[in-house]
Amino acid sequence: MYVTRFVIELYRDYVATYEFNLERRKVSFSVQFANALPAKIDAAGRFKIVEGELVLKALSLGSFAGEKKACRYEFQRVATEH
Repeated sequence: MYVTRFVIELYRDYVATYEFNLERRKVSFSVQFANALPAKIDAAGRFKIVEGELVLKALSLGSFAGEKKACRYEFQRVATEH
């Protein structure tokens, strides 16, 4: 997974691998490479699918100085790679 704070950037703040347990709806990730590693990463939490969109809860992708910690992330599918 690629994490970038501002989606207009081609730059990636960090790259991580992730694992999930479909039955328990648990997800976790581990940073593998970082250009800029934010503080307060909480790499384990829960997920659900709401109207076809991925929602992550009870984890943090991190925050940089002056940013508030998010308590929920929502993702929309942009493309599918084959």
